[in-house]
Order: sequence, then structure tokens, then C-alpha cells
Amino acid sequence: MSRVEILHLDDANAWTSYIDRLPSKYITHYPRFLRVQEETGDGTAECFVYQESGHLVLFPYLRRPLARLPFGGDSFKGHCDIITAYCYGGPIHDLETANESPPLLANFRQAFHDHALDSGVVTEFVRFHPHLQNHVGFEGLFDKLYQHQRNVVIDLDGGEEALLSRCRPTFRRYIRKAKSHGLTLRRESPGQFLESFAELYKVTMIRHGQTGYLNFPQGFFRALFATLRDDIAVFSVRQEDKVAAAAVFLFFGENVEYFLGASDEALLSHHPNHFMFYEASCWAREKRFKHLHLGGGKKSLIYFKRGFSKRSCSFYIGQTTHNREVCAELTALRDAWEGTERHWDPGFFPPYRRGMG
Repeated sequence: MSRVEILHLDDANAWTSYIDRLPSKYITHYPRFLRVQEETGDGTAECFVYQESGHLVLFPYLRRPLARLPFGGDSFKGHCDIITAYCYGGPIHDLETANESPPLLANFRQAFHDHALDSGVVTEFVRFHPHLQNHVGFEGLFDKLYQHQRNVVIDLDGGEEALLSRCRPTFRRYIRKAKSHGLTLRRESPGQFLESFAELYKVTMIRHGQTGYLNFPQGFFRALFATLRDDIAVFSVRQEDKVAAAAVFLFFGENVEYFLGASDEALLSHHPNHFMFYEASCWAREKRFKHLHLGGGKKSLIYFKRGFSKRSCSFYIGQTTHNREVCAELTALRDAWEGTERHWDPGFFPPYRRGMG
């Protein structure tokens, strides 16, 4: 016999209790993480709970109403697509290995597909967590499951000199140069540093021409810093009292994860970002974390991150279209829409959101 439950933020205690039963999870699976994104308009947080033969599979995500699309309208009321909250997530379970109970994950996916059709879900986009490698076992259970890229990870064993020795030679010089310019790392109080970080982030996004989703407003950081104050570390790199760079790191269990960062263009010649990642890794080592996940990004950003570590892990994405008819209808409307067009990849998923930010 199998059992399905659908939980929302009002069920946060039950949601949290289920996650706590699982051996492999991350902060991004907890309701408090998805609460930030629900409160800032990214969608409605939901958690699909599947139980069978004493085993548990949990899948948190955000539901995004499709009627809100500029070419959607009332005819699509009741339809939505789903996506993992920004960062990483994906289904998690209590199997020791994905091969321990082969039918379980397939049965979970069938039950979720049935729920998707019953509740108006058109498409599903999942960013699996690179450190958890929780894509394993789901091969063949999504329309498309593929390695998007390899993300950079710093192992935190050894002392500060060991961490420095793993850096690219030029990075070692930059880090020493940053110190010679008087740069220091400071852990900030999230509440007190909110406005400073939000403004620096805004300027950084403008500099990089980022007008899409990642151009988070101050309200996002207000919710993030308030709701996850016990799950984040906010650092600044300063030259005397001037902030040269700042970053937000998530932490959970044995792992720290780089989340968002910003920097002052006028002080980039002092290499504050090189200094930030090195000093943050030293802080994480002192706190007895084992890994610092730097993540991925565009080719230039990955090249930069690889300057701190040669180790990487696979980042997988899963895509499924649950309602092909509605997806095709929305895609046709998107093709005919005369809204502002941004650069987009012809393979963008879901296709009706291409260029929408």
C-alpha cells in the first residue's frame, strides 16, 4: 500500500518532521527555505510526500500560476508549472542506495505524475543537489535527466596553508596582495547589513547586465536574512570601513554553500573576491565543516571558481512535461506574443517561459 500527502507552509511542522527522518537532505528542502521564495512571489510552496512499504520519498517545490504569464490569462487559471526553489533541491528518500528498492522511485514518479495531472501541473523543472547527488535512481523517470555542468567543491581538510596551496598560483598572489592592501573579512549581522548588501548586489547586477530572475530586490534579502538568519553566514570584505565585496553562504550539516555575492567595481583591482572565497573557506574549516560548495555558473565564473579547487561534482537537471497539450498551447501563444524579447536558448525549458526572466 502507498500513501500520498500534500503539504504546504501551514504544515511546516509535519514537513520538517518528515525531512528530519531522511539521512540525506539539505537546508533547501526545508519549509523555511521555500517560505522565503513564496513570500517574495516566486510561487506557492508545496511538498509531495510519498510512503510505501515503510519507505519515504519527499519532494518540495514551488507552484507557479500560468495565468500570470503576460499571454496567459483566465483560460489558464488552475494551471501551473513547478520548479525547485532557487539554488538546488529535488526528491530525497530514505533508501541507502537507489538500487535498494527499484520499484519505489518509479512508483513515486507515477504517483507524482497523477497528482500533477489532477492539480493542473503542466511542466516540471528540477535542479538536483550536486552535493547530495540525489539524481541517482531517477534515470528514465523524467522526460529528460542530464548533467548540466560540473560544480566546484573545496575540501576543507588540512590547515590554511593547505587551502592556499590548492589555489591557482596566480590566486595565491592575489590573496596575498589583498592582505597587503589591508583587506579583512568580517562576519556581518544579517539584519544590520541588509541595506548595504542589497544595494551592493543591485549595483553588481547592473554592472553584469543581469535584468532577469537573479536581479533580486531588497524584499528578497529582507525575507532571506530574517527567515534563514540561523542558516546563513553573511560576510563582507572591507578595506578599512569600505565594503569591497560581500557574500551570503548557506550552511547545513557538514557543508557550506556559496549562495549570492556582490562587489564594488572600484576595488576589484585589490582582488576582494579571491580574498573572500579563501577566507570564507578558512572560516568554514575552523567551524569544522568538511566541504564548501562553490557551485557553477557561466564558463567564466566556473573558471574563476576552479582557481580554488580542482575537485568538482555533477549538477543534474530533470525536466518533465505532464500536460503536453497545454504546454503546446502556451508555447504557441509565447511564439505569437510581442513582448520584450531577451536572448534565449532554443532548448530553454519550459519553452513558453523563454526570455521571460
